[in-house]
Amino acid sequence: RYDYIVVNDDLAEASEKVASILRAESCKISRNKEQIQYIYKQYQESKEK
Repeated sequence: RYDYIVVNDDLAEASEKVASILRAESCKISRNKEQIQYIYKQYQESKEK
């Protein structure tokens, strides 16, 4: 099963779609757990002050 489809009939459009997919994938929560934990920790510390 696939999550995305990119038809390579127009190179510029296909390149843009692939770049968009890569950006979206890099924003997934599962790929950013450490950053989320850091932000949450900073937020908790700021509430304590």
